[in-house]
Amino acid sequence: MHSSQTEDIHPVQQLLLPSSSSSSEEVNSTTDNTATTRLNDDSLSMNDDGSENTFTHDMNHNNDRITSSSITPSSQQSSSPFAHHQVPLESIVSESEIHLAASVLERLSHHSYHLQDPRLAQLIHAGSLLFKRKISKEEQAEMKRESRKKAKEKFKNHDKSILMQSVMQMKKHNEVHYLRQQIAMIPNAPNSEVPKLTHEEDEVIIENIPEEGFASNISVSNEQNDKQNVTENMNNKEQTLTTFSNTSSHNSNNRLLRAVRCYICHEKTHEIHHFYHKMCPKCGEFNLEKRNQTMDMTGKICLVTGGRIKIGFYTALKLLRCNAELVIVTSRFPKDCAKRYSLEPDFEMWKDRLKIYGIDFKHIPSVVQFTDHLNHTLPRLDILINCAAQTIRKPTAYYEHVAKYELTTSLEDMSETQRKLLPLDFSMKVMPEQKDIALRMLSSMEKREALEYNPTSSNGAAENSQVILHTSHSRSSLKYNAMRDEVNVSSSSLLCQIPILDEDKSYNEQSFPRDVFDVNQNQADFRNTNSWIQKLDQVPVFEMLEVQTINVTAPFILTSRLKNLLAQGAIYSMKNNLNHEPMSFVINVSSMEGQFYRRSKGVHHPHLNMAKASLNMMTRTSAADYAKDFIYMSSVDTGWNNDENPLSDLDNISQTYYCPLDEVDGASRILDPIFSALQGKQKYFGVFLKNFEPFRW
Repeated sequence: MHSSQTEDIHPVQQLLLPSSSSSSEEVNSTTDNTATTRLNDDSLSMNDDGSENTFTHDMNHNNDRITSSSITPSSQQSSSPFAHHQVPLESIVSESEIHLAASVLERLSHHSYHLQDPRLAQLIHAGSLLFKRKISKEEQAEMKRESRKKAKEKFKNHDKSILMQSVMQMKKHNEVHYLRQQIAMIPNAPNSEVPKLTHEEDEVIIENIPEEGFASNISVSNEQNDKQNVTENMNNKEQTLTTFSNTSSHNSNNRLLRAVRCYICHEKTHEIHHFYHKMCPKCGEFNLEKRNQTMDMTGKICLVTGGRIKIGFYTALKLLRCNAELVIVTSRFPKDCAKRYSLEPDFEMWKDRLKIYGIDFKHIPSVVQFTDHLNHTLPRLDILINCAAQTIRKPTAYYEHVAKYELTTSLEDMSETQRKLLPLDFSMKVMPEQKDIALRMLSSMEKREALEYNPTSSNGAAENSQVILHTSHSRSSLKYNAMRDEVNVSSSSLLCQIPILDEDKSYNEQSFPRDVFDVNQNQADFRNTNSWIQKLDQVPVFEMLEVQTINVTAPFILTSRLKNLLAQGAIYSMKNNLNHEPMSFVINVSSMEGQFYRRSKGVHHPHLNMAKASLNMMTRTSAADYAKDFIYMSSVDTGWNNDENPLSDLDNISQTYYCPLDEVDGASRILDPIFSALQGKQKYFGVFLKNFEPFRW
């Protein structure tokens, strides 16, 4: 791409080139030269040498033609007595007239071959009288900088518009827009003064947010409406994806002006995939195929830990839709988890093949008891997916809304279909002191002045368990109806309300504005800092212990104590012709944070890096041993699908938020080694898988 000689020159200087004192030969020469060099009227060259030489040549050429003799001193221009009287600008010309004149000059500067037209003679003459003078070196440099700045901004806006057309970029954009919409409706909330979106931004908003199915606000009475809304969202999403799938990513109009590196192959590309804004067309098609990959999982019994939201949710959902015989899901909040699954449009098709157990993996005795329960009740286990993890610790306020729902909702309050998802043959056993502290903390968040708690009677009866709240205005009671159930399946939600660190002991509404949720219907977190950006000496010891317990100790217990069930699953699958050979699977959900052989390693969140590295070492050490019993264990990186940096300023959100993947892609990566083996392809074990292939540890 080449630049014209006149394109980097100020519009006024363009008009002055063929001045009234210039010869026709000069005009014709300038016109011919401009027409020859101009390939694209709207393009700007970014070549340093070319741009600089053209700019300097034209400026010097114009300055040489403007001599001092052609400029009449102001004192000699007029003998009028008003010559030295300064008149305010607004009384001479209006602001709209200034903009109009500038617009005219700007347009003419891009088509200077018309300047010889006699109809422009008066305009050129008037401009010469006003602006005809030499341009200083400083002005030339400033004009050049401004020209290059406009070119860069033009490139940036062009590429931004292309990237925004991808489905993944739209989805990330909508997540931020969704938060902005909620915050704007809450007075005195952080970032509440949200500027209205521009017309261009409005055009790319998908009206039905969220795009994936999930539970909306926790409300039993609105369940039917919620289900209808989610169904409509899914239908609209499918239409949107179909539209994008039929759009060619190789369209020349979608070509980026600046090359970007593909997230998968790392090659530079000027073309992006219509679905993935950070992938080349080839890698994008490959990932989209993997994203939509399915297979028949008939006869498979699966355990997915941490299956309430995000990657765990979509992993379990995909197994159910692949016709797995039974999918067991664990969560600290089983009732909320049941509600989310019940809102899926195809819930009726697989509702009888899903079981949800409430368990908090910080409570190691309960993890051990849970494995004992499974060993006594399950005939076998074909797939174990250790997905439950803690990346960033959240204070009690973050879980207040969902914990309150769990503990104030009895099983009788739930619909029959939701209730059937919650087996009563296992529940966490929490000490009375822990329950007392948790309920006091949860009740104190109501900002009441006084609190009196009546604990459960010593004989275990729970009919009178309630909190009596005294206020200066009224006396009311908040009943924790879950305590009345014969089996409290929500006891696992109590531990998250026990204050440990200072941040747990109060409700910071600036960081956690009430009733403001993200697209996953989780509490919005607007803290200025979190452990993701903390260094070794800044991470609280208790948080380090929590991360190790949840991310490493719990998977260790499950994988070790359920080995016999997994071995039975491998044998059963072959005897019943479910597989061509015996096999069962353990997938340890990991990440790049646990990788040692990495050229660059940051200094932040060391506790998380340690936990993921430890989980990888369990795979690396024990996979070969488990493979002897046809149990194939692998670690899987789910890919970059979310940003853990503090989300404190939505108006200046970091570009890292617009990551290349989402939770559905993460679930696809988790299940791919299982699908590969069952399809008779590669059987992976003892490896770390990234982007569907073995990667260095």
